[in-house]
Amino acid sequence: MTDPADMCATILDSVHGQLSIDDVWTVHDANGFTWWPGDGVRQHVRAEGPVDVDGCATWWLSIETPVWRVGDAAGIVALECAIEALRVRAFGAGVVTDMEDGSVALVSRSYLMPETVPERCFPLAGLGALQARLALDAWADAEARVGDHARAWRDARPHPIGGERIGSDEILTLPDTAMPAIARRHGHAGLLDMWSRTGDALATALGGEPHSQHDTLLMFGADLGRLQASVLCGLMRGGLAGPSVAVTIILDGRYGPQDGRALCEALQRLALEPPSLAWTLGSWVLRDRVDGTDGLMPVYGAFLPIGLFEPAYGGVLGHAIGCYLGDLRRSLQASPDLRR
Repeated sequence: MTDPADMCATILDSVHGQLSIDDVWTVHDANGFTWWPGDGVRQHVRAEGPVDVDGCATWWLSIETPVWRVGDAAGIVALECAIEALRVRAFGAGVVTDMEDGSVALVSRSYLMPETVPERCFPLAGLGALQARLALDAWADAEARVGDHARAWRDARPHPIGGERIGSDEILTLPDTAMPAIARRHGHAGLLDMWSRTGDALATALGGEPHSQHDTLLMFGADLGRLQASVLCGLMRGGLAGPSVAVTIILDGRYGPQDGRALCEALQRLALEPPSLAWTLGSWVLRDRVDGTDGLMPVYGAFLPIGLFEPAYGGVLGHAIGCYLGDLRRSLQASPDLRR
């Protein structure tokens, strides 16, 4: 039997080593480590497990990048447009806000089977490079929208010994160099293959064939108890890290801005709180209803860059989204406030 402490240590050592993270810019703790890739960004990497998923022991890898800390809800409101923009373009990560302490962070959470460690650690840890770039872009965007005083809201705590890191680690170049190059090596057929595998896995997870199918887009229906949802799976060719498989979940409902925003925040937290088994790869946002009628609807968007994952990994993404929908269904059934 795999010793939990040994497996967590193996995961963390793999991430730290395969990304060539400098020890001098790392602080270890009981559950993981924090490192400073540069330009004010810091990340916490954590491993935990085992957790039973479909009868199999799995270990979870979590990567979190603090973005803003404004101290109160009023600051969050001032940053609302910048936070919304970050949610839309946050590839492979969820945007998590805490209104009580006025903080915003990017979080990616995914699981590993024992037999896939350490080879899967590198692509999953690559989500950290994306987070770092997203944080830098978000800071610049907020200061352009709100003004230079938004710079003071950056959650850019320095290294406790080394202080502020001048310059940045080369890992921050991965999103716009290595990831698109890897995707190009797969060629058009490889991209379509990953998208197809994701769609097949979603069909299995959702227990039915798609309601609608086009060249690079599939649409499924999903029963979430008292709420119905549409699930779209497609191939997106642009973005920071090149081509990605995009998964969108649209909840059927009518919400006002305040209630809808509260629901999106609650849904985002579901994937981060036990006993959730959901991957965190995207964010919930409010959108106008597609039929043009009054009210807003919650929409979840997740994007997985193909440059981080081999085409065969699409099946795992489809399974992960299926697990997320199952977890969402259970949470909605157990929480009256989320069933409206």
